[in-house]
Amino acid sequence: MNDRTVNKLSGGYSCQVCGYPELQYPPRDSDGIASLEICPSCGYQPGYDDDCLGRSTDEARALWIESGRKWWSTRPRPEG
Repeated sequence: MNDRTVNKLSGGYSCQVCGYPELQYPPRDSDGIASLEICPSCGYQPGYDDDCLGRSTDEARALWIESGRKWWSTRPRPEG
């Protein structure tokens, strides 16, 4: 985990791809094990997108931006 993933305002973790600030877990723990938490904003899943698909966070970010930065989750998008 690096300091980029900790969101000091929300107390959660930020997505490495889109910056969504309210993830519950860091992308990887101190042993390098992926959280497998799916970001509701962009759909990025550490341990799947990077390990299984071989997609870097930069590649995932570019794909998300190219798709129009659409909200991924079926749950309502937060205001703001």
